[in-house]
Amino acid sequence: MSVEIRIERHTNNGRVSPVGAFDLLHAGAVERAVEDAEPRLDGCESIDIDLAHLERIDGSGAALLARFFDRLDAAGRHPRLVEAGNPEAERLIAVYRRSRADRMPAATPRSGLLARIGPGALWRNKPVRIWRRVLQLEQ
Repeated sequence: MSVEIRIERHTNNGRVSPVGAFDLLHAGAVERAVEDAEPRLDGCESIDIDLAHLERIDGSGAALLARFFDRLDAAGRHPRLVEAGNPEAERLIAVYRRSRADRMPAATPRSGLLARIGPGALWRNKPVRIWRRVLQLEQ
């Protein structure tokens, strides 16, 4: 089964049409197709994405396309989905794009016990001697 990403260019606008099976079995071919397509879109200010020609898509294909669309977005190329292309694929790709946007920020360096739980927790629930012990441990 053939996997490709068709590109049509019209001055500053482009159209991207993934074609074939974008699934785990074809993930290598999908990755190569995405890598080949990206430079061909240089100079485009807006890009229409038509998912109507996708024969099959699973999580791996959706993740690869989501990253591709995120890179286009970050480069200021404004990708937008063509309506009525493939609602199932649109929903799956949206899940992968959203999951990256909702990721937790990087962890901050660990601080002492007092900074993590707050002094109020110690005063209300523990004797003063434990409070003093905590202060000694942090120094």
